[in-house]
Amino acid sequence: MSEILDEQAARHQAGSRHPGAIGFKPFTDQSDTLIGWTYATDSRRRRYGWILTDGRISPRH
Repeated sequence: MSEILDEQAARHQAGSRHPGAIGFKPFTDQSDTLIGWTYATDSRRRRYGWILTDGRISPRH
């Protein structure tokens, strides 16, 4: 599995579990190193998912 280092790669990887994912935002540690991406899994943005740069993805809601 390749690293998820940009929004396009995050959208592609997350689409397998959360096809309607929107609002991707990067999240970083204290030294501004990218850890992963958060996103909304529904249009009302009440459920959220995440994907780490190593490809791990949040479980299905």
